[in-house]
Amino acid sequence: VSKKYSQNLSKFFYNPISLTSTIRHFFENLQTLNLYDEGDELFENDPYIQKRILWFPVDYSKSMKMRCKGFICKRVTYTSNDKTHLRYKLPPTITEFDDDCFRNDFKLEKLEIPENVKNMMQIDKNSFSA
Repeated sequence: VSKKYSQNLSKFFYNPISLTSTIRHFFENLQTLNLYDEGDELFENDPYIQKRILWFPVDYSKSMKMRCKGFICKRVTYTSNDKTHLRYKLPPTITEFDDDCFRNDFKLEKLEIPENVKNMMQIDKNSFSA
């Protein structure tokens, strides 16, 4: 790499790509860790990282556990398991519905969809099928 561009990555305070321990050192000023895949490294012992953002889908119960650890979850999925625990109450943090989450659910009469579900196309066609 040319010396002219050698310090470009040190200008980033966030990672625009998934990081591994082998390339972490290129992002010297990293403060916000973006996690794009469930398998991404968390760097939990890195004292310089102040914020961790999950960009991959996580179910509501997992998102609550991650929030307690200080993570920000951008894609929170409502699953049939969540429905069992929450009894049709959709938390405002929900952004999408899991496939088949309301399939064969004949008790469902009314459902208030949170504002965070901005695109109704995020609701899979099988989510409400019988």
